[in-house]
Parts: sequence; C-alpha cells; structure tokens
Amino acid sequence: MRPERRTLAWLAAATVFQGYDNFVLGLALPAIRADLGMTIRQAGLAGSVIFAGSFASFLLLLAADRWSRRAVMVLTVGGFTTATVLTAISTGVVDFVAYQFVARIFIGAEIVLASFIVVETLPLRRRGRGVAVLSASETAGQALAGVGFLLIVLASVSWRTLYLAGGLAFLLLLAASVLPGGVSTARKVPLSDVSRRWIVGASLLGFLFAIFPGAVGMFASTIVLEEWGWNLRTLNPAYLALFAVAATGFFAAGRMMDGWGRKPTAVLFFAGTAAAAFLGFNAATDPGRAFGLAVTLFFLLGSSATLLALTTEPFPERVRGRVAAIVRTATVAGTAVAPGLVALLLTSTAGVASAVAVTGLGLLAAVVVVVVFLPETVSAANR
Repeated sequence: MRPERRTLAWLAAATVFQGYDNFVLGLALPAIRADLGMTIRQAGLAGSVIFAGSFASFLLLLAADRWSRRAVMVLTVGGFTTATVLTAISTGVVDFVAYQFVARIFIGAEIVLASFIVVETLPLRRRGRGVAVLSASETAGQALAGVGFLLIVLASVSWRTLYLAGGLAFLLLLAASVLPGGVSTARKVPLSDVSRRWIVGASLLGFLFAIFPGAVGMFASTIVLEEWGWNLRTLNPAYLALFAVAATGFFAAGRMMDGWGRKPTAVLFFAGTAAAAFLGFNAATDPGRAFGLAVTLFFLLGSSATLLALTTEPFPERVRGRVAAIVRTATVAGTAVAPGLVALLLTSTAGVASAVAVTGLGLLAAVVVVVVFLPETVSAANR
C-alpha cells in the first residue's frame, strides 16, 4: 500500500472514532440523566458547558503550525480517547461534565487536523476524494454509535459501555508512524500576508454551514417522533434504503470536486441542501418527507466535504492552523446559534420542522460567500 494511502486509512479510522465519540452523548443522554440524577434543565446546562469545550480546540490548531502534524494528531486522538474512557467511570455530574468538556477540546480539532494532512499528502487530483473519505468516516462513526446504542438498549446494558468501547482508539496510536513526521520546512507565513478576503470567506462559510446541521441535530428526534409521529420500529424499509443511497453524497461530491472544481461543486451542493431541506421538511406526506430527507442528506453530506476543502486548501501550509482556529471558532458559533434561531422562528412558522427548514436557507448565503470570497484551488489543467 502506498504511504499516502496508509496515511489516509489511519486518518479515516481516527475520524470514525471522532464521529463515534461526538455522537454518543446525544444518543445516551436520557440514560445518563437517569443514572446521574439530572433533571432536563440540568442536562441542558451540562450540555452547554460540555460543548463550550469545542471553543478551546483552536489551541491545538494553532499548535499544528508549530509542531509536526503527527505530534498534534497523536495528542488529539489520545486526548479524546482518554477523556472518553474516563467518562465511563465518572461518579457524578461534575466529573462527567469535566471529562466530556475535555473530550470536546480534542474532538473539535481532529477532523480539521486530518484535513490538513490529506491536503498536504495526497496529489491534487485525488484530494477531493480524500476529503470526502474523511467526511464519510465521521458519519460512519456516528452510525456505529447509533448501532451501539441500539444494542445496549436491547441488552439492557449500561450507557457506560458505549464510552468504554471508545477506548479502542488507543490501538491507532500504535500505528501512528504512518503519519508524516517532522516539523514543516515550509516558510512561516505571517497571517497578515494571507488574503483577508479568503479568511473572512472561510469564517463566514464555517458559520453559515454550521447553523442548519446544528438545528437538525438538536431537533431531529422532536420532528420525526413527535411532529411527524414516526415509529422507528415500524418504519418503512424503503425509507431506510433511501437514506442508505443518500450516504453516497460524500463520494459524489469528492468526484465532482476533482472533476469540476471546488467552487462549482460547493455551489451545487449548498444550493441543493437548501432547496431539498425547505421542500422536504415542509412536505405533507410521509413518503414526501422521507424522500425530502434523503435528498437533503445527500446534498448535506456532499456539502461537508466541499466545506473542508474550501476552508483548508487556499491557505499556505504554515498558516493553516491559525486560519483553522479562526474558522473553527466561527463554526462552533454557528452551531451554538442554531437552537435559539429555531426557537425564534417558531413564532412565525408552522412548527419545528418548518423552522428548521428556514435555517437551511442560510446555505444560499453560503453560496454567495463561495462565489465572492473564496478562490478556486483546482485549475483546468489539473482536472
């Protein structure tokens, strides 16, 4: 296996664990709340504190410009894995929140660091697909968390088992030598030498993109189970097949980025997400909703791959960490804004689903940002 493929395989595996650890909390929260004696209000406050840890991930991204990528990535994977395992043995609310706060610091940095390494090691003609692999790996980790949650429910096993399972990521550290080592020899670039328009564009893009997924992540179960009244045990298998096909959005976007360019692909997928979300979340029938959700998922997953490319590739190697710290802060801010925005929209929309659909229209503004602020990083000669 070629060195760059071994590197990509390691990064994909690490990103699977990142997606897993990131998603477990939302799935297991009812069981955690019951076990630790938290009210719904207390759980909400605890969640706010936990997710605030994501703001501190910029420190790791800044370090990536000073240390080797391998060193920071090993620290990141080791950090979130250690915090995840410690969460399994927490004895109360305070230490549970503390361990998860620390985990978020590292979880928030992993996929950004992985995208650095992909951009810096893969040939230009394959970078789009490499970035798509990372996005797909994150979603695969979230799917594994869902399967694990279902298994512990059926087997009546403690939620702590999910966090202990996250400790398997320690095995990756034994093979970390496949990552590129050494400190970058590229000339250090002052941030002032980088196009301010590109930095502003990347930050705006991160902020605008984060709002819709943040709203969906917070209110998906409310929409599906309460507003739409779906029963997951009797869900039409055809719907599940639609959702499975929708998962190919990563790979479609990766191919298109390498063939058409980053910007045209981003415009298509961001606009497609906005349109599909507005129609799907406002559909009146279950088949229409299922089809709309599947199309939305297809375009949203592809959009996440284009986001990684557009906020990483335009910037010189020795300044990527500093730019990513800015972009990551903007992305966390977008995620934090999402629940409050939905709450405000409820006063003028037909329900939660309609309010979430409106947040998706923010991706049309993201299209403008891509066109006006960000450069194309793939020339016609390289396609």
